[in-house]
Amino acid sequence: MDCERTECAGLFLESKAACVYKCISLQCYDEVYAHDELEEGEVDTERSRQFGFCFRKYFRQEQEARLEKQRKESDERKARVAAANEAERKRAAEARLAVDQKLA
Repeated sequence: MDCERTECAGLFLESKAACVYKCISLQCYDEVYAHDELEEGEVDTERSRQFGFCFRKYFRQEQEARLEKQRKESDERKARVAAANEAERKRAAEARLAVDQKLA
């Protein structure tokens, strides 16, 4: 998502910066800026760095959660396939046994 060109396109200076930060990560914006928003002309490199750290932390957490979900779904699919294969093997064995019993 390109916040500067979409949601925040018509804004300028601090209003635009606040909009972009909110668009990128409302959670990090609230954590770093909500209690003391940027004022007109203010440059706060420390809070800007804090926002970057916060965003990277939450981004990594979201990635890890997505990967864990994908792993879990993959494991569940594998378990379903294994169960279906086992059921098919059992049916095939029962069918062979029935044929063998008829031939005997």
